[in-house]
Amino acid sequence: MVVAKANLNLYTALSDTALDSLAAKNALDAAGADYTHLHYVDSAQQADVLAAVSTWYPDKPALTAFPFLVYDERHDDYSTVRKIIVGKAAILGAVSDLVG
Repeated sequence: MVVAKANLNLYTALSDTALDSLAAKNALDAAGADYTHLHYVDSAQQADVLAAVSTWYPDKPALTAFPFLVYDERHDDYSTVRKIIVGKAAILGAVSDLVG
């Protein structure tokens, strides 16, 4: 059973999806979420981040764009699973579940 969601890390970029990144950040801010904002401006660095984070989730399609949110899902048996939410719509839809 999930008991908490912790260590929220929002990954955003100054790229074609910058408005999506801003919307995700604004939604987390409005909800009062405690999160780390990781923002990337350099396009080469963005490609490296997408490639690196994609290796954390080999069973999912490779990341191709920002924003995405990585967090730890803590369970009552003291296990932790690292989860990812990809894209503005998915992040906005999950904000209330992540914060409250």
